[in-house]
Amino acid sequence: MAHAMLLAGGAVATEGALAWLKLGSGNLWQQILKPACFIWLILGIALLLPRVLPVLSIDQYIRYQSYLPIEGAKTERSFIGAKLPQYYADEFNWPEMVEKVARIYHSLSPEEQARTAIFCHNYGDAGAIDFFGPRYGLPKAISGHQNYFLWGPRNYTGEIVILIGEKEEDVRKQFESVTVAATQDNPYALRYQTQPILLCRGLKWNLQEGWPTVKNWR
Repeated sequence: MAHAMLLAGGAVATEGALAWLKLGSGNLWQQILKPACFIWLILGIALLLPRVLPVLSIDQYIRYQSYLPIEGAKTERSFIGAKLPQYYADEFNWPEMVEKVARIYHSLSPEEQARTAIFCHNYGDAGAIDFFGPRYGLPKAISGHQNYFLWGPRNYTGEIVILIGEKEEDVRKQFESVTVAATQDNPYALRYQTQPILLCRGLKWNLQEGWPTVKNWR
């Protein structure tokens, strides 16, 4: 939206400048500057297009990014040190992550599956579970992040939880048993996207009663 407003404002200013130069069909300045402004606009769009659309391969984008005179804003704390901007890097590893979660989930007995929650650290991972999960027969994810918090813990108590995006050392304080069920490694993903997937049993507090404590609204 901000970019569109700047473009519109620039267009109005340019048109005003051309009008000041005595617009007319036979005016030399008009004949020179109007095509020049259009060409400059097209060049500007072409040069910056890879910043907003995936028109380059990842390796090509990284090379392109290294030539830019400005550095993208660090929109996430975990973006620091990442090879790609947050809006690209955040999506890496989602299909592979869901496939690994599915293998863990289906390694459990049907009775255990019915009691197993898939808890995600952030709404991006939770959305990936909900989007890719049906093809693997996965239940909907739960999360305390953003609007996912409003949808609650469903019918889960925390007896068995597949945890995504949380640090193992923090999780071990909350459960009786924690197993690293799968590892994740993608050089383009953000750091929190490469945390191991944990299979946890025996939450030390009831998820239904303690749900307000997982709220992560930012």
